[in-house]
Amino acid sequence: MSAKLDHYFNYYSNPIEQEPKLSPEECRVIPWFRVDGDKKFRYSYNLNKNSVAYDMGGYKGEWAEKINKLYGCKVEVFEPVLKFVEILEKKFKDNPKVNIYPFGLEGRTYTERISLDLASSSTFKKGAKTEKIELVKASDFIPKSLKIDLIKINIEGGEYELLEHLIKTGLIKNITDLQLQFHEFVPNGRKKRLKIQELLGKTHVMTYNYPFIWENWRRK
Repeated sequence: MSAKLDHYFNYYSNPIEQEPKLSPEECRVIPWFRVDGDKKFRYSYNLNKNSVAYDMGGYKGEWAEKINKLYGCKVEVFEPVLKFVEILEKKFKDNPKVNIYPFGLEGRTYTERISLDLASSSTFKKGAKTEKIELVKASDFIPKSLKIDLIKINIEGGEYELLEHLIKTGLIKNITDLQLQFHEFVPNGRKKRLKIQELLGKTHVMTYNYPFIWENWRRK
């Protein structure tokens, strides 16, 4: 939680200080925090030790670690930023059910430069520090017959191309739950999200929706 959001919740629990001014982006996340969305939604799935989860945008491995501990399931973690790959490999070095891949999955195979900004590192932003990353065509990596019980996608703008590819290739039909974070800073992000939601509606149903925070789609 940002310092301003923390101030917001302190204000409404004890309104002595001046009410904080929040940006539209910060206001958007308030409903999620009010329902304790991380606890209520992000780790509540019908999984078991035989399930397979994909973590697109592994970062430091918090989500992968919790999902694995809760259900004992296999987790495939994709993270293209070297610093985070090293953290992930160290965290899961003794866990045979969590595999780390030092690249991202996308709609095509190519190399790109990513602007480094911790969890907000993105190929769609400009920053002083960058590094070259590898992106692999998802349909070249994911077996056509593989059932994926849960996929978490938080890849700072790359979700649009990846989801379009999963839908176009039919791989989307093999995924039970999709936990998605869309990003509005991508050009035409709102229109792209609506189009993808329309296409997802053919195979999946939305189970919760906090726009540009988290939403989940479950196979019909």
